[in-house]
Amino acid sequence: MNQADGRSLRRVLLALLGLFLLACIGFGFAYVLLTLGTESTPASQRFVDLEEYSIWRLLVGVNFAVWFALLPVILIWVNEAKRLLEGNAELVFAAGFLFLILAAFIWAVLDLAPSRTWPLENHLGRTATIQAVGVLAAAPAIIGMLAIGAKVRARPNRWENPTSENLNRVLGLRHYLRRFLAVLGTFIGLVILATGALRHSVVAAGFEYPSEGVVLYGALFTALVAAIYVPTFSAVEGLARQVRNRAFPMPDISSRDGDAAKGDPVKQLEDRAALGETLKLGGTAKTNLETLVLVFTPLLTSLITSALGGG
Repeated sequence: MNQADGRSLRRVLLALLGLFLLACIGFGFAYVLLTLGTESTPASQRFVDLEEYSIWRLLVGVNFAVWFALLPVILIWVNEAKRLLEGNAELVFAAGFLFLILAAFIWAVLDLAPSRTWPLENHLGRTATIQAVGVLAAAPAIIGMLAIGAKVRARPNRWENPTSENLNRVLGLRHYLRRFLAVLGTFIGLVILATGALRHSVVAAGFEYPSEGVVLYGALFTALVAAIYVPTFSAVEGLARQVRNRAFPMPDISSRDGDAAKGDPVKQLEDRAALGETLKLGGTAKTNLETLVLVFTPLLTSLITSALGGG
């Protein structure tokens, strides 16, 4: 191993160590949040002694560990994607739009949620802290997706020219969009697993928590992910299609010989198809299936959690 390889290996190991430490800090924060002051009332004491409560606390700890560890990685991705977008205005727009969505969502939850007695002391304060940290962790990925969609829809005309820079731009935007989707699917799936565990612990303590609430939670997050991802994906797909069409317009295939100046139409169609494949237009069956699973992860997780809980 040469000196350059040794330095690279050390950087990787230090980065992994840093992520591990962040995960430990996140897990410890969650454990303290759901342990400190939970024995102040007899009902709360009985609740935290349940095995189901320990499982919920463990899953919340896993959520925090993942959030803390991945947040700096997501921020790096957003910064890299920003270079492809050539500006900051869309990030500002996306952040403001996200704030309005979340404010409306939180208001609706607080206004429409039925009053309920919880066995855990200061339950609403603890769960509000969990939700706030989760939103902060997921915000960069959501902002990144919204910014990509906003910029691509308002793109300058030169982005559609068939240049190597624009081909790399399309592939790069697809790459980061898929990463952001994977992060959101993972985050929300873990949140819903924890929500299902919370329901099991509350029911075990003798309190009501309908299983439909977990399914509704999953359906709501599935709709949110789809509402953010689908328009952005369509915008990037449209950009890729324009790049291909400018490079290889649809030839006139009425004559096998075609226009001599433009070349063989069959060859043009082959080149057009090859470029479309390079730009990942339409995607492969495997990629489309993986994307579908990621989008529907919240709903699938809620249904599985509800089924395992006995409905």
